[in-house]
Amino acid sequence: MYRPGQFLKTDATEFKHILRTVQTVALAHTAIDIEVEADGETIYKLPPADLEQRVTDLFGRQYKSRLIPFSEQTSYVTIRGLLSDPGVAKKSRGEQFLFVNRRPVQHRYLTHLILSIFEQVIGRREYPFYALFLDIDPKNVDVNVHPAKLEVKFDDEKSVVQLTRSVIKKALHHYLMVPDLSERSESILRENSPSFDQLHEFLDPGSDRGGNRKGEPGLSGVPREDKLNVPSRINFSTTGDDLGAADSGDPSSSVQSRGKEIGGNRVSGQDFWQLHQRYILSQTRSGLCLVDQYRAHMRVIFEKTLSATEEALPGTQQLLFAQTVHFDASDFRLLKELLPILRRMGFSIQLLSGKSAILNGVPADIDIGNEQTVLHEMLGEYRDLEKKPELDARKRIAAAFASKTAIPRGKRLLPREMELIIDQLFACEEPYRDPFGKPILINLTVEEIANRFRS
Repeated sequence: MYRPGQFLKTDATEFKHILRTVQTVALAHTAIDIEVEADGETIYKLPPADLEQRVTDLFGRQYKSRLIPFSEQTSYVTIRGLLSDPGVAKKSRGEQFLFVNRRPVQHRYLTHLILSIFEQVIGRREYPFYALFLDIDPKNVDVNVHPAKLEVKFDDEKSVVQLTRSVIKKALHHYLMVPDLSERSESILRENSPSFDQLHEFLDPGSDRGGNRKGEPGLSGVPREDKLNVPSRINFSTTGDDLGAADSGDPSSSVQSRGKEIGGNRVSGQDFWQLHQRYILSQTRSGLCLVDQYRAHMRVIFEKTLSATEEALPGTQQLLFAQTVHFDASDFRLLKELLPILRRMGFSIQLLSGKSAILNGVPADIDIGNEQTVLHEMLGEYRDLEKKPELDARKRIAAAFASKTAIPRGKRLLPREMELIIDQLFACEEPYRDPFGKPILINLTVEEIANRFRS
């Protein structure tokens, strides 16, 4: 026998569902005046406002000035919305919203994608606020994949997911790392950032504008953004006083256009400083960012090396004179085992009898004169990494190579060299952790710094 209310849960649970519905409507329609009362108490009184103010009115003053806007308009989809600063992320879910054509929906992969990006940033599983709006032609959206029409499917899932990933990462990177920008610097960033149509063509050159590629249904891997707009190599062989040695010679390079050395003072829209010749410091919108220069460069070389092992013709710098390198029995056996990977990395090695080899060329990241030492130390580091089963042989040798060729702590860097490290780091697949999972950067908010001065 049916009894009224028998399917209802507790009052607190039902009230929570009601508030969620109100929040969803309020975010999707910010021009509407909304007022909510319960038991004679005003819960919400929301006048028309922009999205940022509406979020603050709904969820609290802690979000004021702690929201990261993002927007990207393309011929296929428009992506816009707000993310919260990782510093105000919460331990539980509840403030994550996704809209397609202003209709609240669920998309498990997009949700997982955004949360995984934040997990990379903060190093732990917490849940940021986000309101993600996708505006897309209704004919490109299937709303019948769920009985209650809560979930949707796009006819070009791959492009929507990959563009969302690119937009979210770019917004986070600029907010957390890029210093307060002048109008000119903002325009430089926009000019240097690839458009979605360029990104779409790069990701899937065999598809039409709609993204339908024959014979490849479903989702593919994420884009390798480091191939889009990344300097090829940083030359750290000069001393800090050798001012012109690190220049590429290209007067149109982004580094030269952003900053100049004038009377020992750097004039730029993006300023970086070195602390104790170990850390790169930058004032950001929310506070201060500290980057470990060694770990940052190690991440850059690690990903570059992995990419080289996938290419048919790796980059190799030929030695002026071939060198004979001698090994002990254990290292020579390991060298033979790893030889195919080493050659794909850019080493030109010919094995000889008697536990020796001829070295004719090395990867571009090795300073000439140090190649034998690097090769020997790589093999030793590789053995140490065999204790890490999560790394396959290719990743172990790439990590060993990166750890031995990255710029060391204690190396004085020019401002343009610091910029190049940051440029390359934030073009990496995972810029927040080194190959061994250790943090590369730390963000200190103004509030955290101010707390240290309070008695």
